Parts: sequence; structure tokens; C-alpha cells
Amino acid sequence: MKIGIIGIGYWGKKVVSEYISLLSDNLIDGLVLYDNENSMTDKFKGISNLEIASSIDDLLDRVDGVHICSPNATHFEIIMKAMEKNVNVLVEKPITTNSDDAFRLLEIALAKGLVFQVGNIFRFSNAMVEIKKLLDDDTIGNVVHLSFIWDHISPSPSSSNEDVIWDLMPHILDMINFILGSWPREIVSVSTKRDGIGETVNKSSDVLLYYGNNVYINVRISLSSHKTTRQIEIQGKTGTIVFNPVAQNGWLYRSGKQQEIVMEPNNTILAEIKNFVECIAEKKIKINSAHLGALIIKEIEAIKRVEEIERSKKV
Repeated sequence: MKIGIIGIGYWGKKVVSEYISLLSDNLIDGLVLYDNENSMTDKFKGISNLEIASSIDDLLDRVDGVHICSPNATHFEIIMKAMEKNVNVLVEKPITTNSDDAFRLLEIALAKGLVFQVGNIFRFSNAMVEIKKLLDDDTIGNVVHLSFIWDHISPSPSSSNEDVIWDLMPHILDMINFILGSWPREIVSVSTKRDGIGETVNKSSDVLLYYGNNVYINVRISLSSHKTTRQIEIQGKTGTIVFNPVAQNGWLYRSGKQQEIVMEPNNTILAEIKNFVECIAEKKIKINSAHLGALIIKEIEAIKRVEEIERSKKV
């Protein structure tokens, strides 16, 4: 099996390194890389069974599956090309920049029997799996409240046009769906705009999500913080769990006592790409899917619509 990787930027380089480990373990037969800047692939030249493609079409003609790490706006066109050539797809989030395109691609993948997945990477975190197990075992009783603090360090927020809702919220919505198995019924969201490159963009947001049964979730996300923070707090009727799914550590608070939750941290990128390769070999979808990715885009669009409505009144 040959895998292609398109987009060898900050994240793409990490992805390539993990696929090289699959090459070393003989779990795949070859790797093909493409980036529109030739210099991005130079450091990987000379590696056994690793090829550099001259174009996206050239890459798609050589592979069984493609992992897309290119900018969000390019996803739809590249995925469509891949599916026209019957190539299986794993694309980094968000799947596309609108839900109509996402569901259109999903229908094509289903009709052709292709594996089509989105990089919902936290589903592969041992920490998330352990926390889900504790909740399923009724360790803290029924969940009544969740809060997320998901701040990203950025010494110069004005140096990019990344929108915090599109960049960070897909992870949050997927993790909530993994924990609760449902989607929000009501949304309140307010974002703070800051100057980007030639335009103002949302850099920080406070989002309140209602999931029914009096379960509210508050989310604070930021691309302009002075430090990186990843914290999830889950309050149940009989206890509270606080954990970090990136560092993969956490604590259980119950009956006035604090207890460290035992976790075995894992390499989530490696776990995700192994799952992609296994799904291609077995011709089936497991753990994450493009359907999840498409539903997340519908939620993102709902949040953006809410932010366009004036809700406050002068007093």
C-alpha cells in the first residue's frame, strides 16, 4: 500500500515523520509527498521507498490513500480529485469550508466505497478513551456541566488570518460528541476580532452550548493568548474530572478527595494514521469518519450565524 501526503508545512512534517515509521515497520510499502513549494520536501529526499511527486495529479496517480494537510480552502478541490481517481482520503480538519461541499463529498465516497476520514485526532488519545470509560462506568454520576479552556499561544496574532472558530472549535465539538454522543441544541457565541493580514478576524471566542437535560457547556478558545492551555472539566452529580487530553493527565475529585487518574500517554498522530491504513486494508470505517466531520461543519456554520446576530442592548 502506498500513501501520499499533500501539504508539508508545520503539521504535514509531523505527519510525514509518523508515516516514515510505518515504512520502517513495513506497515506500508511506499510514501509519496507533494508540496507546492519544492523546498518543503527537500529534507525527505533520499529516504528509501519515499518519492516526491511533481504535482497533485502525479501524486494521486501513484497512491492508494492520501493524507491532506494543505490549507482549509484547498480541501474540497483536492478531495474531489482524489475521489475521481478512487483514492481513499484522510483530511485534516475542517473537512471543507462549508457543509454542502462536505456532504457532497461524503455521498461520493459512499457510492464508490472509499475510506473517507477527518483528522479528529483526540478520538485517538488514550486520555480521552480513559475519561470516556470512567463516565461510562458512572464514576461521577450523570454529567451536568462541562467547561473547556483551549488557549493557543500566539506572540503575534496579527501575523495570520486564522479564525479561531474554524481552527479550534472542530476539535472541541468532536471531543464533546465523543464524551456525550450528541450535538448541541442551542448556541450562544461571542468573538473578539483583531487585525489580521489585511482584514479583521476572530481570535478569541466564548461559546455556550446547550445539550438538553440541563447540560450546559462553556468553551473559551483563543489564538491570541500569552500561553497554551488545554483543560477540560467535567462535573457530574457525584464528582468532577479535570484533565488535559494533550498532556494526557488528569484528576478525579470525589467525596472531598483528589485522586490522579492513571493514563498511559500515546502518540495520537501515529494511532490515527495506523487506523487510516487499517481501514483501507479492511475496506471499512472505524473510530472517525467524514460523516462526523460534515456534522461538525454544520455546527460551525451555526456558531458563525449566531455571531452575525446582534444580541446585546445598550443600557
